[in-house]
Order: sequence, then structure tokens, then C-alpha cells
Amino acid sequence: MANNPSDGNSKFTNFKELAGSLGHLLPGLRESLRNPRRMGSLLEEYNPWLSRRLLGVVSNLADPYIAGMGLGIERLDENGVSVKMPLRWRNRGEGGVAHVGALTTLAEFASRVYWERNLNVSRHEMRVAQLSARFLGEAEGDTRAMMNFSEAEREAALFRFRAEGEAVVPCCVQVFENAGRLVAEVTVEWCMTRPLVLGAGRG
Repeated sequence: MANNPSDGNSKFTNFKELAGSLGHLLPGLRESLRNPRRMGSLLEEYNPWLSRRLLGVVSNLADPYIAGMGLGIERLDENGVSVKMPLRWRNRGEGGVAHVGALTTLAEFASRVYWERNLNVSRHEMRVAQLSARFLGEAEGDTRAMMNFSEAEREAALFRFRAEGEAVVPCCVQVFENAGRLVAEVTVEWCMTRPLVLGAGRG
């Protein structure tokens, strides 16, 4: 069977495309070494499924407090986020129901990964300025934190951040039990800042 010259050309073209992709990825890879969670954002364009899985794994490694909670990102895009938390021993309180601290952590995590994915700034810092929670019932099973952001809300927050170098953004996260019952509403105010870099121009 004769070799088809076009096969070699196709492989060479694919190799060039791969090399080009790696060239675009390298700056992000270097930045991700400083902040591993940004790797998830870097992979979003190439493989959204892998991006969500990687964010969950990296967060467990980077944040010892949530290690072992089993938080899993189910949805993460420009319009919102959904994170599931299993009712395992680590997350239980008295009586076997989900601990209120675990529910609050779930909500904080969901809002944080949303902005880490959507901030689109190479260097930034985030901290919780204020957090309040309202608990509407006990969660006796797995739970899911959900937050939606309209395009107008997101762009307004990004405009303030880019124009002023900082922004305080309130995020309302709802936590549901598996059956769809609302068990908690958590409001997290994130203070986002862009650190000054000596000797560098404004980005």
C-alpha cells in the first residue's frame, strides 16, 4: 500500500498547530505556577470539562481548609457557577446534617472560583471583606451552591476593577439540598485589588 504524502503534511500541520497552542499557553503556565487555580482558567478554552475537574483538585491542594470536603465544580462560565458538596463525615455537624460552616465554605468557594475564572487579569488579589448567611433549614443530603451573574453586573464590576485597580463586589449564593429545597443564602463581599509591581507599567 503506497504512502499518502498528504498524511505527512497533515501531521506536520497538526504539530505546528500544537506548537502554536503551547506558545500561547506558556505565559499562562508560568503565571499558574504562582497561582495554581489559574490553570483552570487557562484550560477553559481548550477543555471546559478538564478545567472544572482541575480547579476542584487544585483547590483541595491549595486550600488546606477545604481539603477532604469533596467540592466538585459542575458548571462554571461567564453567567454563573454551580458547585456540589457531598454529605460526607468531614462536612457533617451535630445530628448528621450538613454543618453550617461547611455550607458557608461551599458558598464562599463557589463565588471565589467564579471570579477567578472571569476576572481575566494576570495579577490580582482577592479577599473576603464581609460575609453574611441566612439558614432556612437543615441539609440532610448532598448540597449544591449556585450563583448567577448577569452580563451587566459582571461588566460593571470588571469596569470598576480595571479603571480603579480595585472593586468590592457582593455575591449572593444560594445553597440547595439535592431535592431542590433552598437551605441557605450566603452573601460574600469580595474585595479585589491589583497589586502594584515596582518597575512595571500599568497593565
